[in-house]
Amino acid sequence: MPPLVKPVVARKADLGDQPRIREDQVDVVLRPWCHDDARQLRDALGDPEIQRWNLHRLSTVTEARDWIDRWNGRWRKRSGASWAVVAEKNPDIVLGQIAFRSLHLADGLAEVSCWVAPNARRRHVATDATRMLSDWAFTTLKLERLEIVHSTQNPASCPVARRAGFRIEGVKRSLQRHADGFHDMCLHSRIRSDDGEPIPPAKLRLVSWPPTLRKPRIRTGGLVRT
Repeated sequence: MPPLVKPVVARKADLGDQPRIREDQVDVVLRPWCHDDARQLRDALGDPEIQRWNLHRLSTVTEARDWIDRWNGRWRKRSGASWAVVAEKNPDIVLGQIAFRSLHLADGLAEVSCWVAPNARRRHVATDATRMLSDWAFTTLKLERLEIVHSTQNPASCPVARRAGFRIEGVKRSLQRHADGFHDMCLHSRIRSDDGEPIPPAKLRLVSWPPTLRKPRIRTGGLVRT
């Protein structure tokens, strides 16, 4: 059955090998994973906080290598991609991960996810990586929309999304099962026409306010504003 709408990005588009992404005036670089990263990857996914929100663990270096191979294969299939976040001056040390958890070229849509290793936290690594991947996705890959979805019980992800230019759209109820049950999930988005500037907290609005986040101060026209 022939489609009636032209794809945003043709699935057979010549996208080449997974790229290394960098920007001037930014200290981190996004590079494809390699087998030499396996031990660091296993150790990072042993962190309780990463396990809590990413719902996976790796017990051995062999499992980590298999994880790397699967992600590299997803880029070849154009269904997702994962990059190691590293410092430009020390590219062998993994600071974190940034990924297209899902990638739909025909729809011009991807979901962005990330984690940061314990020794690299509170250095804006997640914000820099999210903004860099987003800029590349719009300017080079020519996607139309990016989404970030995170548990309402993980409110630290909201500032990362805001600083990377993602606006909050609302809460998707009981969306993802975690170890302690189903969680409501915050939905943030950034589209190609957005300027990518950080979103001030005062402009965040939720249709319903999850009980795990702090109470709103202002209520306007049936919508909640922090």
